[in-house]
Amino acid sequence: MNKLVDVRSAWVKRPLPLNKARTHFDMAGITVDCCIQRDGSEEWAIRSGDSDCLGKDGEWIHEPLPSSRDDEFYRMYRWKLFDEAFAFARENAV
Repeated sequence: MNKLVDVRSAWVKRPLPLNKARTHFDMAGITVDCCIQRDGSEEWAIRSGDSDCLGKDGEWIHEPLPSSRDDEFYRMYRWKLFDEAFAFARENAV
């Protein structure tokens, strides 16, 4: 039996073919992804397809494993509202 999974994500920048890409962000693309927190709430992350995430300071970092994330990480790399994350990504990630 196939099970459908609700993956909520929005493309900010779609991947480009390797011969047209100038950076790894061009090759991987950039998305705004829904992240379900431990308490069941939703927050949003701006990610490139190669495991980087964009912080509120405009800097990209390699996203750590969940066990290595602390409150500071969630404050800097998660948004409460999709609209805020998407707007920030459109201005800062492309």
